[in-house]
Amino acid sequence: MQRDQLNRLMRFLIAFILAGAAILVVMAARPPARRIGIYTAEFGKPQPILGLWDEPAAFLTITHPMLLSLPPSWKLTDTICMVMQVTRGTAPTTTEFTDFQPQAQWDVKALDALVMDYDGIRSRAVDGSALKIDNPTVGAAVTAFTDYQVHWFGDPPILLLKDQTFGGLLCYHYYFNVNQLDLFHLPFSYLLSFQVRNVLLDSWPAYYFRYNAPSDASYPPQTFTLQRDTLDHYLSQLAIEAPFAVKKLTKAQIDQLGTEVPARK
Repeated sequence: MQRDQLNRLMRFLIAFILAGAAILVVMAARPPARRIGIYTAEFGKPQPILGLWDEPAAFLTITHPMLLSLPPSWKLTDTICMVMQVTRGTAPTTTEFTDFQPQAQWDVKALDALVMDYDGIRSRAVDGSALKIDNPTVGAAVTAFTDYQVHWFGDPPILLLKDQTFGGLLCYHYYFNVNQLDLFHLPFSYLLSFQVRNVLLDSWPAYYFRYNAPSDASYPPQTFTLQRDTLDHYLSQLAIEAPFAVKKLTKAQIDQLGTEVPARK
């Protein structure tokens, strides 16, 4: 190879190396876009609740959403229920939470626990109606008048350490406050998003629902269309499909708990 050809080849290689280095510098200065805030979640699949730098703080799975008609004798509004499972991820906890009760959870280190409760639920209804959690009222009625034992989600707060999982039932409804009265209302569409505490978050899942509304382009494809069912049929199905959340008690178990279940009609 002649000297001038070698010089041209070396100049080409140097230019190529410098161009590659410049591209890498630009890529490092402009990392890929990360999702911040809520993102559209899919039902039936673990959805990450992401801490800083996309490290998962937890994984949330929601299944069996249903609009339920409650027995008229309970004098409660219809409620929407769904099964929720949350599993601890790897994102480190970074902030203290003030409602930790060492006398109740003496073996849990406060700074190591991830917290999930009703305060982490955010809602946005298309008509502006407000969200109300039904777990306390529906839970009391289920305990008193049925032969099912239900694990309720979020009350008391869920404390998760590494690799721990918790599952339970969440029930809620929407309402308008008119003349200091809460009037039941079911919006055509709404979303629920879920956060955890004791960790710095980048993004978290938002689940979209609709009822009695046609599909259109304004809804994300992951939107769930609610159907109606009775509470008794719903709980009987969950006792089979989600036994970690709902368990049907035998007569011996009911007697052991000291509760009396009225005869059903």
